[in-house]
Amino acid sequence: MENSRTEVQRYFAYFDQLIQPIQKPMMYEMYQQLKQKFFDTLASVDAENALTIWTDLLDIDAKLQIMSDLINDDVFELSEQEIIQLTNNDYKNYFRELVGLNELDQVPHSLLFLRQIQYKRCPSNVYSIHNKEPKQ
Repeated sequence: MENSRTEVQRYFAYFDQLIQPIQKPMMYEMYQQLKQKFFDTLASVDAENALTIWTDLLDIDAKLQIMSDLINDDVFELSEQEIIQLTNNDYKNYFRELVGLNELDQVPHSLLFLRQIQYKRCPSNVYSIHNKEPKQ
């Protein structure tokens, strides 16, 4: 368990350095909330909810990745509030875009896209897989 805690600390060390309270106070507050949510979510994992927890952690990671991409962006020069708004709006499509898929493309059957895959029970007691439409 100590190794996993060390891995999580290393994961957050990057963001700890990147998102400073003096330079970006609103983003820092959001970051602290996401970090706490990550630890709380991770602490609640068990065999029955592992995949749900996985998708929750990926959502947090997507938000952190978007924030880190935009925090020092010199092209768009977005305000903190604009970055937070983009982060909260775009995180659901982050991994889709990362692998080159648009909103209309079918996602692969992967843990990365678990939240976007919908399972429906068929009459033969087998589950069929249908991609969920991304929420706008």
